[in-house]
Amino acid sequence: TKKQLEMFSDTVAIKLDEMKGPSEKRNAAFGSMSYWRLMLTRSRIVSEILDDGLDVFLFETDALWVHNPMNYIDAALQSGASLLGAMDTRKEIGGNFLYIRSSVNTRYLFRAVARNFSEKFYHAFGSKVSKEAQLKTRYLANDQSILTKLALYSDEVRGEHPVSFFALNSSVIADGNWYNKTAQTQQKMLESVYIINNNFVKGIDNKINRAKRFGHWFWDEKAKRCDHRTTQNLIAQLITPNEDI
Repeated sequence: TKKQLEMFSDTVAIKLDEMKGPSEKRNAAFGSMSYWRLMLTRSRIVSEILDDGLDVFLFETDALWVHNPMNYIDAALQSGASLLGAMDTRKEIGGNFLYIRSSVNTRYLFRAVARNFSEKFYHAFGSKVSKEAQLKTRYLANDQSILTKLALYSDEVRGEHPVSFFALNSSVIADGNWYNKTAQTQQKMLESVYIINNNFVKGIDNKINRAKRFGHWFWDEKAKRCDHRTTQNLIAQLITPNEDI
């Protein structure tokens, strides 16, 4: 995947091999030390990019883009928003779809997010952690919960470094609970939804299997390439004629 990403001009692809834990073969299990380290690293990278004066469009790849969301995003930015995010069912600003304008206030905000998250991480895990403790799953105050608290409820941020937050409608940016709804509700939501995130499910295998059940998995494991037939079938179902994709 890194090689394919590097084929795009004017891009930088970063591969975080060191994020794997000592006994984790495929991924950093949700809630493990490796998982939280990965999220912390993401927070630091976002903060550093903003500090360089660049806007950040952050999204995760375990999602189905039903329609192009850029016109929706542009309209929000033109209205004065400096932070766009989808509120998940926990009423937190999700880390899987964010657009951040680089400004004095957003740079201050995301420095604070990375700093607070780092303190929570090292308080939980310290400098020396046994292999067993590294693999044990636990909840930490994280980039999502800290961002939500600071951006929406912190008197310091709201008073001295206010950020204009635009909450993307959950009917437009849906979380993984879409997969748990009835077929009728899913079909109704497809009329307005732009993106369906494949989250709120634990385990990479469970995530892949759920995507396959709904025809949202486009990787041919045997051929090691995109499954074009599945891709084209889904496009035929979802995309209206002449739509900008």
